Amino acid sequence: MSTHLYDVIVVGAGPAGATAAARLAEAGVDVALIERSPLPRDKPCGGGLSPKAYRLLDVDVDGLVLARPRVVRLSAPRTRAATLQSRDHAIWMVQRAGFDQRLAEHAVEQGAHLIDDTFVQGVVPSEDSHVATVETSRGQLRSRAVVGADGADSIVARSVGLRAGRERQYVLALEAEGPRPEGGSRDVAIIDFGIPNGYAWFFPKGDLSNVGVGTSDRRQFRNLRRHLWEFLDRHQMTFRHPLRIVGHKIPVWRGVEPLDRGNVILAGDAAGVADPFFGEGIAYAIQTGRFASDALARFLSGDWPSLSGYSAAVQSVLGRDLRFWSILGKIVYRIPSLAVLLLSRYRLFQHLADQAISGDMSFSKSWKT
Repeated sequence: MSTHLYDVIVVGAGPAGATAAARLAEAGVDVALIERSPLPRDKPCGGGLSPKAYRLLDVDVDGLVLARPRVVRLSAPRTRAATLQSRDHAIWMVQRAGFDQRLAEHAVEQGAHLIDDTFVQGVVPSEDSHVATVETSRGQLRSRAVVGADGADSIVARSVGLRAGRERQYVLALEAEGPRPEGGSRDVAIIDFGIPNGYAWFFPKGDLSNVGVGTSDRRQFRNLRRHLWEFLDRHQMTFRHPLRIVGHKIPVWRGVEPLDRGNVILAGDAAGVADPFFGEGIAYAIQTGRFASDALARFLSGDWPSLSGYSAAVQSVLGRDLRFWSILGKIVYRIPSLAVLLLSRYRLFQHLADQAISGDMSFSKSWKT
């Protein structure tokens, strides 16, 4: 067992964990950032950064952006397609391996200790808020606090008894990334609501692309591969080589629940804060990483007697937007053809959609800093 006592151990070097580690280290906190795989590592994800996400970044990622489409084509059964075109906002398309590595490197540059290729097996929190124990494949580590940012199937959450109902609500997605298909645009993204309670997508990335399909309807889980092929056929896209298709869970927000126990908190996908409509998770992950660093700084300094304020901040601030996306998703997925028809005919709806997706119009007011 290591005799070193860290101030904070962050489990998971994705956007939430790397953001929290970087900000804490910058403030002089002794941080260890643990990642189960050697970096860079693949991460199943569409790789689209919304304006909400890239406005929050503390590091320059311009060199990693493969495309910046400003046009999104929306389609649904039995209606004509709608085109959303934004003058002010683009979606930044990245590959997650390089993007996540850059965020982790930034954390190291700020002073965090990166421990990759290390599997966390469990966490024992301290109810008296003193020392937590993190069991890893390389032995035990100790810290005054722990951030669980280890994804949808979070071992940290399971260890400390948080988000016990995480299997009740999530989006299951299949996606593939590779050379741009024949018939695929270089600068137009596609969202196709041709699957119950979900959608298929095409994201252009220069000479590359990402295609996928996801739904929260468990009855459709076994049909996802078929839905993906039907989507590609509808949009006349063909690949010269077989696709490497991978599946993953997107843990969408399902309402207010505790995200702290003792001296342990959850962030990012471990906290289940992806939006229930589009399944966007990167922006919310980065924001929870920011909230985590602020909360832990106050907790470690003694200003906060517990970390319950972190749960309250995430659920009260981000929950405002997430409730909106949850309600909107239920409406659109019930009648997607009507939603697309309204967007195709009325500029007002197009403007409102652009403002909501970009974060310029939100209930949380947290996307511009």
